[in-house]
Order: sequence, then structure tokens, then C-alpha cells
Amino acid sequence: MSMQTDNTYRALADGTRREILDCLLEHGPMRATDLAAHFPEISRPAVSRHVRILREAGLLEERTRGRERWQHVRPLPLQEVQQWVRRYERFWSDKLEDLARLVEDD
Repeated sequence: MSMQTDNTYRALADGTRREILDCLLEHGPMRATDLAAHFPEISRPAVSRHVRILREAGLLEERTRGRERWQHVRPLPLQEVQQWVRRYERFWSDKLEDLARLVEDD
């Protein structure tokens, strides 16, 4: 795995960062201050640190409009995660098929 992929997994390991991504997916691009308003239990500097980590992992892209910096989701790094997880789907499918056979037998 590449260092970039490792950074992606580290960034996604934190629940708050996953919530930030979810928030941006749901509401569209936002400034860090707008994001902070969605997380009143977290300080603004903490939200900014989470945003920085997501940017460094390539999961967010910052675009400047005038004096404002807007955060946009970059889903491409998630594609690698999805490809890795997909390799394990057959285990889930096998277990679900076993469960279905068990239920049908009863």
C-alpha cells in the first residue's frame, strides 16, 4: 500500500472526520467555519485540524473564492478503500447464504 493510501485509512479511522465527510456530502461544499457550526461539541480549531487531516489524505480539496476557502469532497481516494473492502465481500455473501440455508432448513 502507498503512503497516500495509509493516510486515507488513518483519516477515515476517526469518527468525527467521517462525520465531516458525511456532512459535506449531504450539504455540499462549505467553509471550515460553516462546518464547525454543524459540530457544536467540538472547538473550531479541532474542526480545522480534522479538515486539514482530510485534505492531507486527499479526501478534501480546498478551493478559494475571493477570501473564502471552501472544502469539497474528493471521493477518488475512497475508491481504493472500496476496492480493498470488495475483496472481502465474498465472505459476507457466503455467510448470508449459509444463514439462508439454515433458515430454509428449519
